[in-house]
Amino acid sequence: MKNKLGQQVFWTILFTLVRPFVWLFVGYRYRRAERIQGPAIIMGNHTLDIDLGLLGLSYSQSMRAVASEHIFRKGFVAFLIRLFFAPIVRVKGKTEIMTVRQILNALKSGGRVCLFPEGNRSYSGLTGEITQASATLARMAKCQLITYRIEGGYFKHPRWARKGRHGPVRGHEVGRYPAEQLQRMSVEEVHALIRRDLFEDAYARQRENPASYTGKRLAESIETALYLCPECGKISTIHSEDDRFFCSCGLSMRYTETGMLESTGGKQARFSTVTDWDRWQESKTAEIVGRAQDTITEDGGLSLYQITPCEGEKLAETGTLSISRAALSCGAYRFPLREISDLAIVDLNTMVFETKNGGYFELRSKGSYSALKYRRIFLYCKQTAKGACDAQTGGA
Repeated sequence: MKNKLGQQVFWTILFTLVRPFVWLFVGYRYRRAERIQGPAIIMGNHTLDIDLGLLGLSYSQSMRAVASEHIFRKGFVAFLIRLFFAPIVRVKGKTEIMTVRQILNALKSGGRVCLFPEGNRSYSGLTGEITQASATLARMAKCQLITYRIEGGYFKHPRWARKGRHGPVRGHEVGRYPAEQLQRMSVEEVHALIRRDLFEDAYARQRENPASYTGKRLAESIETALYLCPECGKISTIHSEDDRFFCSCGLSMRYTETGMLESTGGKQARFSTVTDWDRWQESKTAEIVGRAQDTITEDGGLSLYQITPCEGEKLAETGTLSISRAALSCGAYRFPLREISDLAIVDLNTMVFETKNGGYFELRSKGSYSALKYRRIFLYCKQTAKGACDAQTGGA
């Protein structure tokens, strides 16, 4: 009880101080929500690194947050998150039964828990994959479910970009569903409800209500997301500078203040949105893997760290990262794909993965390589090895 009271005090202080400035400095408009009665699980879509704070502005009551483990190795930022959000830790790249137990225990004690079921921000502007596990959790919790959607966040700071932009973002509660209603529904029906309420198509909304998102170096690091050239079909040949990006084959494009893609060369642009380009390149994953003799793709200058979750890290290797149908390698380290439980992406392009013997690793780069292509190739190779060629390769 004492801990809950302390968090509520810090929560009230934080959002009382922040509310007058969010429109001026962030461009965020939101609707205040009614008081939450009893325990509740709040699910939101994930568009910005500060989504948790933006969602919290709509509520006067404190809530615990499910947060990625890597945040707790960020010094002062970790201290603030612990202070205001009393987080429940989720370790990406591995299965965490303890996370689910902590969520259920918090709800059973009458608390409120906020989580973002996508687990990651979108590279393309579409809401990412929301697994059925979120619906199972909502029914297991036996409390009300609240859904919340943030709009405009993708263009405010695209997942692939190093710099944010100036432009509008909006947030509002979508629905409240009592425990009794959820219990009458199947897991599939609850899953469909969550996906419907949290779904955001950034480009579709931009077409309906155009807005400008101004800033410097608008296209910088777009190759983090767009790793396959539609003109020559080569992988990792795109480079960016200022608001433009190019391929060695002659492709020349510009990223505009509305987020649209325009050709600056003689040819008409094949794609006008990051969403359409990304859908196309994802559909080419089988072809990318199939045409490779051994190494499918590689990038230089990556660092491999061995991680102790929530505690520390140790540099293990710096060298060339590559992936084949059989293994992920960095320098002298080789990890057979069959021994990697899962591979996820945090921040801009840091990959995290767990091995079956319990090792936990991160791969980082100061450059603009695409971690997204590695995750898709990894998933495709793992799934085809199991005879599941039609499985999804998206998400991070």
